[in-house]
Amino acid sequence: MANLLFLIKYIERWGTGTNDIIKWCKEEDLPEPIFKEVTDNNISPRQANKDLNDLLEKKLIRKQGRGRAIFYILK
Repeated sequence: MANLLFLIKYIERWGTGTNDIIKWCKEEDLPEPIFKEVTDNNISPRQANKDLNDLLEKKLIRKQGRGRAIFYILK
């Protein structure tokens, strides 16, 4: 999840902001996320798009903007 948030530019660096994510989950009565380190950071654009669409369908994120200015907001 952290790598996906980095790819959509929600976090600045790998591993930063995890405490905020945990806090937000608790505030929304969601289970605490499980973070895992991935040694191979190569994610294809197709896979990133699939993951983003999955999060959109689950209404966990919201898409804003158009074209190259698209960004995603955690709900």
